Amino acid sequence: MMAGGELQRSRTYFILKGETLDGETIDIRAAGLTNGLYGRTWGMVGATASNDAFKMLSMHPANERLLSQVGSFDLLPQGARMSDLLQAWGKIYNERLPQSSTKRLRAISLDMYRWDSGDYTGFDRFVETWRKEL
Repeated sequence: MMAGGELQRSRTYFILKGETLDGETIDIRAAGLTNGLYGRTWGMVGATASNDAFKMLSMHPANERLLSQVGSFDLLPQGARMSDLLQAWGKIYNERLPQSSTKRLRAISLDMYRWDSGDYTGFDRFVETWRKEL
């Protein structure tokens, strides 16, 4: 965990993986895809998971439509736009490889874990997975 000694604060963390065309499961560095700072990249993922884009006063029209379709913010699934983020990351990853490469991704997934605090154990409580077929 990044904030050692803070036992009173829980933490959420994410693991990004891909499934290649030849069936291998690989870990993917999100900051390498975004060319962004590590903390900013994972902050974006956390904001996407908690649907922060739907809390803005001036929302993107597509988000307004989705929100009106489901009825209210409370009815949105967690990570309502995570599929879009994973699609973009999968596309970036695959564009860096030759079309013929079996290392291109067929799917990309993001696992969410939670540490509830209190002691230095139990860091592996699984919460949710988002997966996008490419």
